[in-house]
Order: sequence, then C-alpha cells, then structure tokens
Amino acid sequence: MDSPVCLHCRIHVHSKVVRSVSPCPICGQCSFWITGLLGLAVAAACFGFTDQFTNVIKGLAERPRPGNDPLLEGLLNLPEGRGGGFSFVSAHAANTMSFALLTALIFRRRLYTAIMITWSVAVGFSRIYLSKHFTSDVICGLLTGILIALLFYWIYRLCLKALAKYHNKKTCTAS
Repeated sequence: MDSPVCLHCRIHVHSKVVRSVSPCPICGQCSFWITGLLGLAVAAACFGFTDQFTNVIKGLAERPRPGNDPLLEGLLNLPEGRGGGFSFVSAHAANTMSFALLTALIFRRRLYTAIMITWSVAVGFSRIYLSKHFTSDVICGLLTGILIALLFYWIYRLCLKALAKYHNKKTCTAS
C-alpha cells in the first residue's frame, strides 16, 4: 500500500531546499509544518506590508478619487458614492496582486496561478468600474503588488535556506 502524500509535498517537489529541512509527519518526505507555517507567515506579512505601503504612497501623492475630482463632477456614475481618502495607488489592486503572485510562486500550479491572477485583475477592474480609482491607480497598484510579492518571495526563499542550513547542522551534530 502506498504511503499518503501530502499536498505540500506535491507542491514543493521542485525545491531541494524544502526537502532538506525536516520530514513531514504525514509522508516523511517534506517539511510540511515548518514550510507551511513559514509560507503562512510570509503571506500575512506581505499582505500587511502591502496595505501599509500603499497607504504611505496615498498620503504622499494626495491624488483625489475620481468621484471627488472637480473636473469630473457630474460625468461619473457613482454606484457606491464618492468615496473618501486618496486614490493613488489602489490598495485593493496591490493587496490582491501581492497575495496572488506570492502564493502562486510558492504553490507553483498553473491553474491556481491563472485563477489568482485573473481574480486580482478583476478586483482592479472593479475599482475602475465603480469609479473609485483611475486606470493609472490600478495599474500602478498591480505593479506595486508584483514588486512587493517578488521581494517577499525572495525573503521566503532566504528563510527556507536558513532553515535547511540549521536542520542540516542539527542532524550532522546529532549523528
């Protein structure tokens, strides 16, 4: 009878670093608990950082939302009202793209990647459709999300390498 293979093993088969950390309690091949918790922590930190970073940019740019722009008054359909605060860059676009791309890089599954990127772009489009953001706000938000996701994926990989190095040192001294 075949031993059960956890989803995490199937996800990380491409990574020598992940396989060298500590064995999964389900299959004994991957480091399910450590890398799973690390991935969750990095995704949460990425989301929080992206949200705060976009707020800083909004405070610096101070660009009004389309509904609050005097040049566009009376020209826009505002189904949810004018909206408050500033517009540049779209936090919705940046947050969804950073989460989508980071998790897509970690999971490395084409269908998942396609669904998440489509979801992120659809959220960005909804912000334009609802007249909450200009198109440039959303495009810059998506680009901001991409850059932050790449930064946090790099951090994730560094942490995995550090965990593998620690685990290898620990197993060498124990034997």
